Amino acid sequence: MAVEKFWDAGIFYDGRNYTGQTNKVTVSRKVSMLDTSVFGIETKINLPGQDEADISVSGWWYAQDTVGTNAPDPVLFNAMGGAGAPLLVYPKNADLGVAYFYPAVEGTFNFFGAFGELAPFNAEFHYAQQLGTTRVPQCRGYLGLQPTARVGATGNGSNQLLTTISATDWLVFTVHLISTDATNVVFELESDDAAGFSTPVSRMTTGALTATGQSYIGTLQGPIATDTYFRVKWTRTGGTTFTAVAAFGETALP
Repeated sequence: MAVEKFWDAGIFYDGRNYTGQTNKVTVSRKVSMLDTSVFGIETKINLPGQDEADISVSGWWYAQDTVGTNAPDPVLFNAMGGAGAPLLVYPKNADLGVAYFYPAVEGTFNFFGAFGELAPFNAEFHYAQQLGTTRVPQCRGYLGLQPTARVGATGNGSNQLLTTISATDWLVFTVHLISTDATNVVFELESDDAAGFSTPVSRMTTGALTATGQSYIGTLQGPIATDTYFRVKWTRTGGTTFTAVAAFGETALP
């Protein structure tokens, strides 16, 4: 049995990196149970009800004067009860490591504590299912780009072999642009039928992301007949460097 040391997690919400401000993250998924028990049956009978997905993060509160920074306050304070935004969490900062992501709305933001102690904060996020007119399922996928500075005008992450994308499967792709001095950066999810990517096909694109703190999440429903390898590609215009984190995966959930 391989036991993981939980110390290198990542937390990103709406293009902001909260990794350096948090020291606890909990991913929760559950299905409510509907009791269908009747007379004459000694054992309780259940049917599955609604699916719930929640992510809670905790850490140390601090504020910066400029709205839009990675500080827990004021960004999370102002995001309370909003329309929702992409949320990405991973347990280990590893190339193609497991990642969890979906659109989420912030439902709770608690902060401050006892006299003489460090000021804490806690935020709770809940699955929002839909951003605008786009319905996005919850996804357990892969970390396609780690949040490190990149200087190339174009490049790509490592490729990951997925199962065949059937008509009932969805591809999900998300990006958080943590910092940039570029005019714009475009991210694509590419596929190919071989690991060498000699004939890549662009499946989803963010369009031009032009500023620090922008994010994207999108879906593509199958089928995809032959391609089973996927990777993230970027193209930068202007500037010299950017930092972004990206993830992708497949799910059978509608």
